[in-house]
Amino acid sequence: MRLRDFSTPERGQATLVCAPYALHGATIVDFAPGHSVVQALRKAGVARLFVTDWRSATPPMRYFSIDSYLADLNVAVDEIGAPVDLIGLCQGGWLALVYAARFPEKCAGSCSPAPPSTFAPATRKLSRMAVDAPAAAFETLVDRGGGRVLGRDVLAL
Repeated sequence: MRLRDFSTPERGQATLVCAPYALHGATIVDFAPGHSVVQALRKAGVARLFVTDWRSATPPMRYFSIDSYLADLNVAVDEIGAPVDLIGLCQGGWLALVYAARFPEKCAGSCSPAPPSTFAPATRKLSRMAVDAPAAAFETLVDRGGGRVLGRDVLAL
């Protein structure tokens, strides 16, 4: 993971955007003028702003666990200086949620406006398909990627 720094001053409350790390990368956070979370946060007065930029998984990473990603995020928070305001987008949303639960003293606040998690029964067609899919379908995806679920395979679905 690379830590992108969009800050202006070197002091004050820091905000860390935990970007997605599957199917699309951190560029979705700063896509284009008028379509940028970074731009919107800066316009709202966030001066110390950082974004995680997760790198593509390699075959040796197939053994990584959620703790591996939490450890990387924890190093970033320590580098920035806790506590941080944590914003999670998509897969970064549930990672930020787990991080805030595990390290509450390092989070001044957190929000996940678009996480791929839900506490309600699946009602959308795609969610229902995922719930109804046999475990073997997911195992096949992992096997095809040599221990990883490759974005191109998921996009093909």
